[in-house]
Amino acid sequence: RLFDALSAEQIDSVALGIYNFDRDSEFIIGDETGFGKTRQLAALTVYGMQQGFTPVYVTKDNNLYKDVLGGFDEIGVEGIQAFKTDTPDQGKKAHKLKTEQILASGDLGDQNMVLTTYSQIQTVRGKETPRRQLLREIVADDGLLIMDECHLAGGGKTTIRDLEKDKPPNGAMFARELKEKAGRVISASATFAKYPEVMDLYSRTDMIKAVENPERLPDLINQGGRGLQEILSNQLTEAGQYFRRERPFQAEFKTVNLEVDKQLCDAESKVMDAIVQFDQIKQGVVQGISDDLKAEAKRINLDNSTGGAGVDSTNFTSLIHNYLSVSNLAKKVEAGVEFASDCLERGEKPCIGVASTVEAFIKDYALEHHIKPGEEIDVSFKDMLLHYASRSREISTRTAYGKSERRWLTDEEIGLDGSIAWDNIMDAIEELETSSLPISPIDFFKTKMTELGYSVGEVTGRSSGINYVKQEDGSYLGYYQTFKALNTAEIKRQTTDGFNQGEIDCLIGNRTMSTGISLHASENFIDQKQRHFLLLQPEGDINVAKQFFGRFDRTGQVNAPKITIGAADIPYERRMQSILMGKLAGLSANTTANRESQVDFGESRDFLNTYGDQVAEEVLKDNPELNYRLNSPYEEDREYTEGELIRKLTGRLPILSTDEQEFVMQQVEMGYDSLMQELDALGTNTLKSTTIDLDAVIFSTVEVAPGKKSRDTPFSAPVTMDILDVASGQKPYTSGQV
Repeated sequence: RLFDALSAEQIDSVALGIYNFDRDSEFIIGDETGFGKTRQLAALTVYGMQQGFTPVYVTKDNNLYKDVLGGFDEIGVEGIQAFKTDTPDQGKKAHKLKTEQILASGDLGDQNMVLTTYSQIQTVRGKETPRRQLLREIVADDGLLIMDECHLAGGGKTTIRDLEKDKPPNGAMFARELKEKAGRVISASATFAKYPEVMDLYSRTDMIKAVENPERLPDLINQGGRGLQEILSNQLTEAGQYFRRERPFQAEFKTVNLEVDKQLCDAESKVMDAIVQFDQIKQGVVQGISDDLKAEAKRINLDNSTGGAGVDSTNFTSLIHNYLSVSNLAKKVEAGVEFASDCLERGEKPCIGVASTVEAFIKDYALEHHIKPGEEIDVSFKDMLLHYASRSREISTRTAYGKSERRWLTDEEIGLDGSIAWDNIMDAIEELETSSLPISPIDFFKTKMTELGYSVGEVTGRSSGINYVKQEDGSYLGYYQTFKALNTAEIKRQTTDGFNQGEIDCLIGNRTMSTGISLHASENFIDQKQRHFLLLQPEGDINVAKQFFGRFDRTGQVNAPKITIGAADIPYERRMQSILMGKLAGLSANTTANRESQVDFGESRDFLNTYGDQVAEEVLKDNPELNYRLNSPYEEDREYTEGELIRKLTGRLPILSTDEQEFVMQQVEMGYDSLMQELDALGTNTLKSTTIDLDAVIFSTVEVAPGKKSRDTPFSAPVTMDILDVASGQKPYTSGQV
């Protein structure tokens, strides 16, 4: 009966999981999206229960509880009753009492497994919790620990300083503690080895046999780089402890350049440039204030999301990237409407993926200006820039006793030069014309599609937005609105069911839409039109991008989907496209023996690496004026981490006009292409695992380190070094090099 519910692929991994279960070895299911990890984990959970083990099932968030329990229904297993650590069905008091009863008796009573999330294994205000103690007791000895999306347990480690202060272990260390205590362990993640730092999390695999101390694994893997990660994946597979299947995407992938307002982009770059100039002046002022405060036993904290830090940083919480992420989405929203309507006219089923809902900014603006639901809200991207600019002029101080205070830098403190630079910011913002950009792109998209006669479903987690109402002159007035949160599992399921049954024409959503649902043209759905997914605003997390793709390209589809990456036709978004491609490639290195991405992104280049740094250094050294304008990302004799210099160069592109950005990007891309061709010709490109005919002859083999007596795994084999005669294909050294 169970095997009837599982596909051949699922039976393979369940059988291998049982094999490792009986050997007390950790088993990792690394299947790509679409292979049914939930069913596989359900089957292995049932096997563990049959062997007398109590399952503790850890998943991403409680919205997935229904899917986890649904996995048992799908394989025909009844009688599963789960104690959920964070869902008090009968109220908080009853849930607390139940927790205390389990702790006292060590018995789940009428329930036979525990469901929890990674957020639930964290401390609360730095203190231990009853549920952590419950998890310790249930998982110990005869507990089966199942960690779905196990890479989420990686996290930061508890420091020695924390241990000296008798602080409880943080979530990452607690996850490792649970693994050590558990009777059996099963993990699942398509990106189990996303970061080298998490590798000691898998100390229950045979990897532990290769080192005396599992805490050494992260450093060793960091030293070995991507090549060693590929070897580890292969050896875990050879040991039978890692099973990954990925089928080539059946989808038709392509990128499109969406036309945006270049004049507006140039006007925004003037604002960014002005903020950078002001920040350079502010740094000297802040240093003086900091020295004064230190004398008073205080220390100063800069707001990391603004000023110089905002420009230096490549993460999306910084000023430039946070603002432009939303601004560029707003510039592309009309193109998104045209894309969706064209799809529908062709008989396709469109879906739009975004990263930002802008809810937090809109909600804060409404609160600050005392705007109630239903009232007009006149907010624009000018207001957003003014908000960020104002934060760039604020500093945060904290006393020796931990008391924090934010305050505004006065005209006297910033001086004449600072005041002039501040006025330049205000003038640049005033010159901006942003009335054509909707501050809430999702709501504007829904309004425009509704006007065309189409129904739109939304899958996000927000509970407020803007209701756009068209006026007689063609303009739109916005009204602040609140609604029931769209993040419940039931609402999510109702919306996706409506889409798949043909009741909803089009979907738009953020990362909430990327997990736990099927949106493909399934043979089981009423609406089997070809799906067409447009990633209008790429996510910073590569997992989300791949999970998005996996919603539409799945087993049982009657036709393959189309997937389009929509980038604005400006150099800065070409850089964002490169980040996406680089992360896709890096992810493949961590999970398979093939670093080449399945997705062809056309002219995009993965240049955010050490070779990109070489190109960036050449460009900036040849253009000292450009280096100065970009706040000197290149400094002679300074050591940079891999990819740091090219990230700084390309991350500061928005300071330049679009024409200047294009000039710089052409130099970077031409230099990078030339370098790649040279490295590929010499066979020395370390970013690729290539097979080269070296006509090798082994002269002798030396055993560097002996193997262990019990050689039932490749990790206990001896370490050998071969001395070979090879045709290297490289040019011979010049006499000068010799």
